[in-house]
Amino acid sequence: MNQAYDEQTILDYLEGDLAQEDRARFEATMKGDARLATLVGRLAEDRAALRALPREHPDTLMEAVRERLERSMLLDERDPP
Repeated sequence: MNQAYDEQTILDYLEGDLAQEDRARFEATMKGDARLATLVGRLAEDRAALRALPREHPDTLMEAVRERLERSMLLDERDPP
């Protein structure tokens, strides 16, 4: 069976934005649906991994972009790496 899940409900669950009653209902649904539970578990792991990544400060990021563009122009590269 190809079941579609409500993406917004999953996101709200992961973000902790569901009301207590809705959260309990969603968790009960996951207990009865291994595929949904696996999906939510994997999304939670991915979310945690992404949040663990270092955040580059915007100024640092912009400086890196400027350096690449300048290098590209100086070396007359058509497609910067």
